[in-house]
Amino acid sequence: MLTILIKNILLVLALLLLVPFIYTIILTLINRNTKRMVATRFGMNAQLWLGCIGIIIHETAHLLTALVFGHKIDGFRLIKFPNNVDTSLGYVNHSWNNSNWYQKAGNFLIGLAPTFACSITIILLGHWLIPTVANPVTASILSGSPLAIEWSGLTIGKLIIFILLTANICIGGFDLSSADYANSKIGLAPLIIALVVLTLLISLLSDFNSVFAILERATLILAEVLTLNCGISVLLNLVIRIV
Repeated sequence: MLTILIKNILLVLALLLLVPFIYTIILTLINRNTKRMVATRFGMNAQLWLGCIGIIIHETAHLLTALVFGHKIDGFRLIKFPNNVDTSLGYVNHSWNNSNWYQKAGNFLIGLAPTFACSITIILLGHWLIPTVANPVTASILSGSPLAIEWSGLTIGKLIIFILLTANICIGGFDLSSADYANSKIGLAPLIIALVVLTLLISLLSDFNSVFAILERATLILAEVLTLNCGISVLLNLVIRIV
């Protein structure tokens, strides 16, 4: 029984924390380098034009998640022009009660919120602009059925728009700052404790396999989108290097 409980805990932690965190690190490194090259070659404000949508989604995700976890918002800018003194493209300053477990644990999700928000946005864009591709992929993951994409129903114009919007979101949205990682670190321990307790309760009092199946499929969808984002981010980085 103990072996099963430990296995369940490790599976939940891997799906909910490890997978998104690894992808976040990879995407941050790639897109931070891309933005650095853009700023060097085309000026600091070029980062806004190439990543404005992603920047707004990024900061909005921090803001809304901070509110969900009861943090006090001391100030925010969803997007701003950088300068030599302040190179940030947006910010959300928030404070919390360190003795409040819920608020403290929330720091981890507040820090990683842009990863989930940008991914969800791209999923929705895919279902809107290229449904003949996105819908079958999602359906295949959720149901386990064979993948059958209807390429004939794909509109080139909408595909181009999807790629351009996704590229903008990748450049501006998937770049967590050192402050984001620091905030996530603050909330990591209490969040792990909460997930361990919750997993134990589900394992002992409910059907863990059913819950795990839902988490697994949701993580697979997230991983599919994040893998696509990694590919687009690498391509954009190479293009900027060549230009």
